[in-house]
Amino acid sequence: SPVSNWLRFPYLASLFPDASFIHLVRDCRAVLKSARRMWLQPPQPAYLLAKALRLSWSDWRYAAWFAANQFRRLGLRQSVRPIWGPRYPGINDDVRRLDLVSVCARQWVESVSRASSASDAMPSDRVTTVRYENLVSSQIAIADLCRFIGVSDPAPVLNAHRRITVTSHPEQWWSRLSESDLQRIEAMAGPWLRRLGYAAGNDSDLRR
Repeated sequence: SPVSNWLRFPYLASLFPDASFIHLVRDCRAVLKSARRMWLQPPQPAYLLAKALRLSWSDWRYAAWFAANQFRRLGLRQSVRPIWGPRYPGINDDVRRLDLVSVCARQWVESVSRASSASDAMPSDRVTTVRYENLVSSQIAIADLCRFIGVSDPAPVLNAHRRITVTSHPEQWWSRLSESDLQRIEAMAGPWLRRLGYAAGNDSDLRR
C-alpha cells in the first residue's frame, strides 16, 4: 500500500473491513536515494495537474498549503525548504534544524513504524509484510503473495515477474550515499533498519 494509505490505516480498515493488506518495506537507504531527489526537483506540471484534479472543495486548507509549498519548490522562498512526502508531526521544525538526509530518514522511520504498528494490530490472516528486495528477486515471495490475496493460479503472475523485473543489483544506494550520509541515516533509522532485518547503516561490506 502507498505510504499515504498506511498513514491512514485505521481509517482504511474501517472503510474496508474485509480487505487484506500488504505492507511493502524497503531499505531506508534505497528509499532515501529517490526521496532526496524528489525533495530537490522542481514541480512537475503533469503531477500538479493530476493532483489538482483529485482535490475537492473540502480540501481547501490542504490545497492552500500545497500551493504555498509549490511556490517554495519554484525557488521563490529560498529561506524555507519546501516539503515533499509524508508530513509527520514535527516535520516543519525538522526541516528548519536538520539536514535533508536526516529528514528523509525520519520520514522513513515514521512511515514504517506506523505501518508496523498497524500491521501488528491486525489479525494475521488480513495483513502480510514483504520486503521489496525479496519481491524483486524471489519468485517464492511472489507466489506467497498470490496465495495471500487468493490468486488460485500464480503462473501468469510469475511469468510476468520473470519478464519485467530487473533482478540484478536491485539496490545500488551505496554508490550514491557518502559515509557522512550513512552515519546520519544510522543515527536516525538504525534501530528500525535492524528490526526489519537490514544491515547496519555504515556496513562497508554493502559497498563491495
